[in-house]
Amino acid sequence: MRAVFFEFEVLLGHGESAETYPMLVSLDAIRSIEPSTGAGDHALVVLEGSVTDADTAITQFRTVKPYTEIRELLRHNAYTQTVVVPC
Repeated sequence: MRAVFFEFEVLLGHGESAETYPMLVSLDAIRSIEPSTGAGDHALVVLEGSVTDADTAITQFRTVKPYTEIRELLRHNAYTQTVVVPC
């Protein structure tokens, strides 16, 4: 399985700061990676279906690393067995 490691932000709302979490995602599960419309040069990763844990269903998330850096790393490693994006 080819997979990529992301660090993503979860916004807590009501003026609270965001928390970051790591997640390993199969490249087959990624529908698109686009520039985020929010502040900063983050990437918005949209998944096919959802990645679930005990409390949450995740269908998209915003990365901590910049969009341009993630796209370049994925493009550079497109033909390797495992793709790793360092955080």
